[in-house]
Amino acid sequence: FSIDANGAWSYTGNGAHNELAAGQQMQDQFTVTSQDGTATGTVTVTITGTNDAATVSSDSKSVTEGDTAAALDTSGQLTITDPDTGQAHVVAQINVQGTYGDFTIDADGAWSYIGNGAHNELTAGQQVQDQFTVTSQDGTATSTVTLTIT
Repeated sequence: FSIDANGAWSYTGNGAHNELAAGQQMQDQFTVTSQDGTATGTVTVTITGTNDAATVSSDSKSVTEGDTAAALDTSGQLTITDPDTGQAHVVAQINVQGTYGDFTIDADGAWSYIGNGAHNELTAGQQVQDQFTVTSQDGTATSTVTLTIT
């Protein structure tokens, strides 16, 4: 903050303040005094946060079909980052039905895939996939979890 003898002032922030969520506000206040010292006033600068974009990692796993549905079971962990404080989460999903199994993910990005059958119908060398879309809590990012079954 700086002010000249004519009362014109300028303010330069000390950072982007991405930690503020959309609509969240913080204020900087400065007391100014007249040149002759007989009057004071306050300059208030209000900083309003915006919804900064999150990032969500993707994941791919390969599993081999077997004599039981459990042969397809696997799990993983996505990484979520969001500059907005407290928003580094994804939208949780429970038992989303794919073609070959069901997908579940919690808000912290831990996911699991549970096979829905042995799928012995696959021929040698044949590959099939289930894909699931994951969205950040604030809706600014998406990613995909891909399961390849051979």
